[in-house]
Amino acid sequence: MVHVTVQTRKGKSLGEFEAQSVNDLKAAIQAQQVWSLYPSAALIILASLIALSLLFVVLSCVIWRNWLPMVVIVAFGFAPLPNLLCGACQRGSSSGFSLDEGRNGWKDSGFFLTGAIVVTGLALPMTLAHVDAIEVPAMVMAVAGGVLFYTSVLLYSHVFADDEDDVGF
Repeated sequence: MVHVTVQTRKGKSLGEFEAQSVNDLKAAIQAQQVWSLYPSAALIILASLIALSLLFVVLSCVIWRNWLPMVVIVAFGFAPLPNLLCGACQRGSSSGFSLDEGRNGWKDSGFFLTGAIVVTGLALPMTLAHVDAIEVPAMVMAVAGGVLFYTSVLLYSHVFADDEDDVGF
């Protein structure tokens, strides 16, 4: 097992990497450097993933002529909001709503509410398919769109995360 901490020439940390071999370590470092050197490429890829996820949901409605899966888009919009709002409350609060030195109640509340919204967004098409309100292929496309959307949001928060920013997903 190889464990290395990598920094740029300017002193910015690229992160800590663990790998089974030196070749795996090189690949991980190069992948991290690509994201840090070309943030516009990362933005283009993430925007494409979001567009593809919305396309899946819209197609699941249009192909089977049933617009109920479109309700999932509401969950897409509300999923990041609890983390953003609770992160803002955490930074501006001295209320003592903290659990211990390393954790904060606001941040944990945001994670819980975001998880509840994500599960709702993924389970709603399954529930609609179970009660025969939508077709099963429409459900598969809506769930695939949800997974793509939530994955792109997680990738965005990982790629563009600041070390000082505690909002994170």
